[in-house]
Amino acid sequence: MYELLEHISCQNGLEIIETTSERNGYPANLRKAIIGFENFEEAEKIANEYNLSIEIFTKRDGQQLYYRTGNKAYEPFKNSADNYGDNYDGFTVEDIDNFYEEEVKPRIEEFDNFDDLSTFIENKKEIFEKLELLDEDEMIITCEGRYHETVPKASMSCCFDTTTKVIGLIK
Repeated sequence: MYELLEHISCQNGLEIIETTSERNGYPANLRKAIIGFENFEEAEKIANEYNLSIEIFTKRDGQQLYYRTGNKAYEPFKNSADNYGDNYDGFTVEDIDNFYEEEVKPRIEEFDNFDDLSTFIENKKEIFEKLELLDEDEMIITCEGRYHETVPKASMSCCFDTTTKVIGLIK
């Protein structure tokens, strides 16, 4: 089986990982899996071609092995500001037209001095400029009103709160 996964990995520029059946990362019942897909459709195509299962694997920071959750994946992970915690917001290209009316204008009266107002405006302007550069499949994450990062709306891997989750193929 390893030879098949190695072949698939080499042919498609993917990565082979070692997985365990133990949630705590302890090496037991080790099996190989493939990760590194650009999108879910690529994983589906290869899974169908080689009769492999599309599953979710997790790994906590500090662990060497991915845990086989046994959970099948039917779509990519959906990214949102909710994944980040409190004080985070998400914006997409759909938010461009109403950004000023909803995010800037209602808050202008809250400021008592030019310095604070200027900082607020600079932060919102940076967010708006990033919004104008977004692709349809991306979103902006902000933290406490400041730009944090640009992420894909959907992805084959994600990291939150010391845990990495990936979608991959296994026999």
